[in-house]
Amino acid sequence: MRRYLFGFLALGSAVYAADVPLEVLLPSRGREPWSTGPLLTPSGNNIPKGHLNIEPYVFATQSSSSYDEDWKRVPNAVSAWNISILPFLQVGMTTWLDFSLIPSWVYVVSNGSATFSFGDCSAALGFQLWKQKHNSWVPSIRLIITETFPVGRFENLDPELFGTDIAGAGSYVTRAALAMGWDIHAADIHWLYVRFVVAYDISSKVHVHGFSSYGGAFDTNGWVYPGESIQVFLAAEYSITQNWAIACDFLANYNTSIRFNGFPGYDVLTGLPADLNVGSSAQYSLAPALEYNWSENLGAISGVWFTFAGRNSIAFTSWVTALNYYY
Repeated sequence: MRRYLFGFLALGSAVYAADVPLEVLLPSRGREPWSTGPLLTPSGNNIPKGHLNIEPYVFATQSSSSYDEDWKRVPNAVSAWNISILPFLQVGMTTWLDFSLIPSWVYVVSNGSATFSFGDCSAALGFQLWKQKHNSWVPSIRLIITETFPVGRFENLDPELFGTDIAGAGSYVTRAALAMGWDIHAADIHWLYVRFVVAYDISSKVHVHGFSSYGGAFDTNGWVYPGESIQVFLAAEYSITQNWAIACDFLANYNTSIRFNGFPGYDVLTGLPADLNVGSSAQYSLAPALEYNWSENLGAISGVWFTFAGRNSIAFTSWVTALNYYY
């Protein structure tokens, strides 16, 4: 059942892309473009003290195949749709610290079954290490520490629901991310925003019973060790007019192997022990997007996030839309 975890990629990687209006970051030089930030890549700038950023995300994700050990795309036994809602909230605490809260709700449809659930929840602290100066090539630099809390259902699942009752990973995930951002003035109203981020995740071990997010059988009882992961983000956003902009994210995701220790249980169809071990994995994806901003405080962005290569990982296509309000 681990193949259904594709819906939770969104929670771990796509909730910190909100942007601060350019007028806040740099001295005014006349008419400036407005920006929401790209879809996925975290910002190198905190929200200023006393300000609020609200950005609800909706991910409509479809998966019907996976990448095997040899980087080949193979069909899944069943396909699935996952609708994820993430109302992202970010508050400026001090001149160098902000706080983010990201709850999640998931609606999963697969093989005629459908379930709506409250998913895992994340909280983050952003530390502003450096802010880009006017006409400087030294980027803004921000350290983001995130903790994901396993409040969504992940074990004792009903196999007849085909994984639609999965709402979490069951693990406390601690992430440290270093985010860098450049604001580059091209000409007139046209700006190029570039972001580069490296994130490192450590996941706690998970005690699983029965069918879980990681697979298993009715009588599975043991510990899953999800391992560690590294994510590399690269994004570019270009302002066409004051209202319109285009953006694209590139994401590379690397995971160590998942190990199981305990009684795996037995598959009732084959009589063989369930296998909860998964080798190391890799996944590469792109997310082009188009955005429209009504003002410096309100904008919307929509795009498609899709995988184009991978190993021991999910292949998916996700239609993503977010509304960004800065106050």
